[in-house]
Amino acid sequence: MRMEARRRGLAMQLIPQDWPHWLPVEPPSPCAQYHRPRRAREPDTWMYWQTTPGNWVNQWREPCEDARVLPHLLTLPPDVYKVEAGKQLIALYWGERGETEVLHRISAVIKALA
Repeated sequence: MRMEARRRGLAMQLIPQDWPHWLPVEPPSPCAQYHRPRRAREPDTWMYWQTTPGNWVNQWREPCEDARVLPHLLTLPPDVYKVEAGKQLIALYWGERGETEVLHRISAVIKALA
């Protein structure tokens, strides 16, 4: 899976995480982080956690209502725990379950949001 991710232009590393205490199930730490550099000169920054399948919230547990981001997040599998956009990269934290089709969806979301 990781080799296929590299072929798709994604980088991967294992990153220790301090997960929010309010997540229903604590994801693994370290967790697989798949990332890609941002393209925009002045990119927006945000972070969303998936609390249940298809339910994405910010750090204050408010639902994601960003019309540019939410449609992409809704295509992700249940074992994607967090997606964050920093000034330099888009990062996705994933449990790495599933077949290559799942990786294809993840890659498409990261590229679309970069």
